[in-house]
Amino acid sequence: MIAALWVFFFHFARHQPPFEGEFLQIIAHTGAWGVSLFFILSGFVLMRSYGHLFSNSLFKRDVWFFWKRRFKRIAPIYYAVFTLFLILYGVILSEKVSIRSVFFQLLFIQSWESDLALDLNFPAWSISCELFFYFLYPFLAFTIQYIERTQFNNLRKIATLLVFFLPFLTILKIEPFLGLYHPLTNLPLFICGMILARITKALPFLFILSCIQIMLLNKLRLPENKDILVNGYLLSSIFCIIILSMARNLQNVIFLKMAYFTGRMSYPFYLAQYFSVLLAKYLYWQFLSNPHFRLYWWHGFLLNLILAYFLVRFYELPIYRFLAWISKNYSQLTTKDSKLST
Repeated sequence: MIAALWVFFFHFARHQPPFEGEFLQIIAHTGAWGVSLFFILSGFVLMRSYGHLFSNSLFKRDVWFFWKRRFKRIAPIYYAVFTLFLILYGVILSEKVSIRSVFFQLLFIQSWESDLALDLNFPAWSISCELFFYFLYPFLAFTIQYIERTQFNNLRKIATLLVFFLPFLTILKIEPFLGLYHPLTNLPLFICGMILARITKALPFLFILSCIQIMLLNKLRLPENKDILVNGYLLSSIFCIIILSMARNLQNVIFLKMAYFTGRMSYPFYLAQYFSVLLAKYLYWQFLSNPHFRLYWWHGFLLNLILAYFLVRFYELPIYRFLAWISKNYSQLTTKDSKLST
């Protein structure tokens, strides 16, 4: 949720920040790094949660189980917010919506086209990347763990170094070849998180690497090289330190029901942020004679919180319960049929 809030303030509050103090304004201006943190965290969590499925083999049933589970996690909210955008643009704002953009958004492939990556619902480009990462995950997880099992221990060290130093290729300006939002541009961050989950004693190495990255960051000329900062590549090692440190202290964390629900709200909050702010801006125009646009994003923030709550409480969770009910009844029918046949 913190990463989602960070991105939200970057998108809508960095030019008109309500914060006083240079530090808080820097936080608002660097919120795009929240997506990079999410990519690394995603690879880390998936490797911890599903790595055992692909430790020794790639069974078809395990691959399909993983794909179906991840698609079921992201698709309901994604398509719900997509429908809200179609209503907002087509009905409320009466604006034309590109059929090509709609087609690419429906298939989660908008990030593969630079001119469509930020069209319609621009935060959804990262979800397009995530779906591609999910597709590759079983094969990446098997490969990483296969390297661990081989007798060539140096190969593991070389692979680890390559992944952690891949972000420095951004200095060579590799993103113009693919695009800042292209899945292949951001794939190293996801792989970085996966390998991080397999390394138990990486903090000293990460600390040294983070010092090097900060030194390079200080040498860069801004805003000429601002694209290097947008995707947060040069802070990947710092993100890894944060994730690994938190993971080591998970046993001291008390998981409350409220904390779990807040975590579930982070996805719709992130995905629906642009819709909520656009709707708030539209309501300003319609019902306020003297709108104060300096703070319209603040009302969009409150609206987004409410929308995220309703999407989880009254849409996503009921869908999961319904699917679980269907699965349970289907398994019972299958068991009865097998007994009758015997």
